[in-house]
Amino acid sequence: MTEQDRAREARIRLDAARKHITEAIEAISGPKPDWVRCGACIDMAGDVMPLVEEVDER
Repeated sequence: MTEQDRAREARIRLDAARKHITEAIEAISGPKPDWVRCGACIDMAGDVMPLVEEVDER
């Protein structure tokens, strides 16, 4: 996988995570917070976050 491919995949995953986090915030922003939905959305955001690996180029 090239550097460009990794960057594209990371952008896609970050976009998905952002949507899940936004939904989590919305779930607890009303007069009746939905903690179960919030927790589920946070879990989904964590599942799609890209893995960042540092490469030693020596």
